Amino acid sequence: MAEFLLVAVFVVGLIMVAVTSAQNIAADTRQANCQTELRNLKMAVADYNSDHGRYPTSVHQVVAAGLVSADDVDSWTITSGGGQIAPVYRPVLARC
Repeated sequence: MAEFLLVAVFVVGLIMVAVTSAQNIAADTRQANCQTELRNLKMAVADYNSDHGRYPTSVHQVVAAGLVSADDVDSWTITSGGGQIAPVYRPVLARC
């Protein structure tokens, strides 16, 4: 009976380690995706500024200019006064 209990505790421990590892991998993946989206958005904003001589006031302007796909930056917003004021990048959801 003691052996069965020992095996059961061991199996439960392995399951807990596997679940924790999967959660960590998912969190790392979300963070990497957010960083990639932000990098893509920043490059598109730099291109927009280069093409138009001013910063965009919204992500929509960058998407409309064809510099980035909406799917690539849908987790981000930019706030800017336009002109020569560099935008502030903010995640839409708390996941980033």
